[in-house]
Amino acid sequence: MVVDYPVPDGVRLLVKEGAEIDFDTLLFESKTEKEVSIDIASKLGINPKNIFRHLIKLVGDSIDEGEMVALKKGLFADKKSFSPHKGIIKEVDHNRGLLILEYSEGEKVRSRSPFKGKLVKAAKTHLEINIGKAYEFDLKSSPSDFGGQVLYLEEDPPPNLTVSNAYDRVIVRDNISPFTQIKSEALGVAGFVTLEELSQPSESGSATVKNIDDIKKILKHKYSYCTIVSKSAKIYFYQ
Repeated sequence: MVVDYPVPDGVRLLVKEGAEIDFDTLLFESKTEKEVSIDIASKLGINPKNIFRHLIKLVGDSIDEGEMVALKKGLFADKKSFSPHKGIIKEVDHNRGLLILEYSEGEKVRSRSPFKGKLVKAAKTHLEINIGKAYEFDLKSSPSDFGGQVLYLEEDPPPNLTVSNAYDRVIVRDNISPFTQIKSEALGVAGFVTLEELSQPSESGSATVKNIDDIKKILKHKYSYCTIVSKSAKIYFYQ
């Protein structure tokens, strides 16, 4: 099965088409984008409509902090304008004589893949990921995307739940008690998939299966991996 996975806004893809990915793969890098206007007309003392005559950098060009972006040569001295940030020139406003610079602020945040499979196509708005033989089910709710190897709990509370068998796993059960939820989160689980809503908000991922027959099928076949896609309200189980 090839799954269409939406690309979030404001992120950069860290892997290339054809790459094998898993739950440890760093998939996206996100950053906060901001804009700043550089008043070229005022700095150089020119007519705004003549801004293009003096630009050294144009739309789409990368620029370093302190790098010169515009120059007006004079008989005795030149007038120069410099970039206040490292970024990319997004727009030139010839009506006001402005250069619009887009730059990143703060630390970059990298997120891991919620899938195990192969990235077969990377488009601007979505990725196509081949996860092999898989089964798709509808979700009632899920606030976030997550995935991992599945841990099926036969009992609640589970007698032998430890870091070694719970860390980064997705716990699947028709319902989960508050005690088990708290203990599982402390052990570092990736999230929960249940039929009944959790009794309290989860610090990990959470998803609620929509149909009772689906959760019965999931618990019966005990698939190895699962991935939750919140935007489409779907969960995929696969081997």
